[in-house]
Amino acid sequence: MKKLALLMILLVWGGAALAASDSTGTTPGNFLKLGGGARPISLGGAFVGLADDINAVYWNPAGLTQHKAMAFTSMFNNYLAGITYTNLAFTFGDPNSPLSTGLAIDYLSAGAIDETTAGAPTGTGKTFTPTAFSLTMPFAFQIIEPLSVGVNIKAMMDKISSGEAFGYGLDLGVLWKINNEISAGFCARDLLGALMETKAALPQTNTALASNFALGMSYRLPSWKIALDYNQPSDNQGTINLGGEYNLNDTFYGRLGFSTRSETSAGGNMSAGLGLKVNIIKLDYAYTPYADLGASHRIAFSLVFPEGKPRVVTPEATSTSEAKTPAPTMVPVPAPEIKKKAVAPEPPAVVAPLVSPTEIKADVKKSFMQEAPAEEEPVVVVKKVVTKKVKVVKKKAVKKPAKKPLNR
Repeated sequence: MKKLALLMILLVWGGAALAASDSTGTTPGNFLKLGGGARPISLGGAFVGLADDINAVYWNPAGLTQHKAMAFTSMFNNYLAGITYTNLAFTFGDPNSPLSTGLAIDYLSAGAIDETTAGAPTGTGKTFTPTAFSLTMPFAFQIIEPLSVGVNIKAMMDKISSGEAFGYGLDLGVLWKINNEISAGFCARDLLGALMETKAALPQTNTALASNFALGMSYRLPSWKIALDYNQPSDNQGTINLGGEYNLNDTFYGRLGFSTRSETSAGGNMSAGLGLKVNIIKLDYAYTPYADLGASHRIAFSLVFPEGKPRVVTPEATSTSEAKTPAPTMVPVPAPEIKKKAVAPEPPAVVAPLVSPTEIKADVKKSFMQEAPAEEEPVVVVKKVVTKKVKVVKKKAVKKPAKKPLNR
């Protein structure tokens, strides 16, 4: 808290050093000073260091990077003396892209005014309606996670009776999120800009738009947001703006604001507002009293869509995205068929019948008498086996006792 207080004091002192001489009303395009939205007005105009919703289009375009989704708002301001001011804005951000952009339209109507001339100072019986129109294209870029920059490119038209003027403007904004609680911002509105008559009604002495340099800070708590700004316009004295917002369950909002602007017999130093959010629908109201001139009432209707999820990049996805052309598809070639040689079935085994020893002896003797070919190995094997068996038979025959003669 001590650091926050010190930074706020330096902010105010630094802004006071930029104070300019009072030259109110000498520049064109004063309708651009009314500001967009209802919530920032209910905070006393302290929004440069906060800039956390679609109203950042006007107050600090760098703040659009804080919401990575689509948002739409429509604001109607019943201002003073029959003047009405309408604001439409659409913004879009992608969690996978550092760029946020959108479009905003502002329209002001001063209502019917009686026409007077030098020859008819009480009126000619005719009326005219001064109008003003501006088209803004915001671009916000997140350089690194805590630092964002933004720019507004504006085209505008101002018409009064037979006079008509066209012009342009350029805003530059910076937002630095010091941590989750504290953020600081800077915005130079109409840093460059001019409004030049194409149909002159009165001699025009100044075509340059009035610039405004604003420094702001905000402090976030779970249920509270506090914002402090210092504004230094080029055609008026500097002002200090302070605002606070209470949040109840992300549904109900209460706001109070204060500004040091000095408007003789007009007031306008205090402001208040309410907010209601249900799902993606949001309603905001701002009330600003101006003493004898009456009060300003603003109401804004917004659609705030939820943010998408950032894309998770895997090594497989990275390697796939880096490939310039897909790898050719390999068609498998069928293997050649191998023809197996036909194998003749083995002949069935022949089981030799049992023979008597006498027959075996005769066969062996007969086989020795015949000449067998040398290459026929089976014959040799049979000879060995048979010879062994014959020897066994001879042994048994020798041991057999002779029969005794019978006694007669």
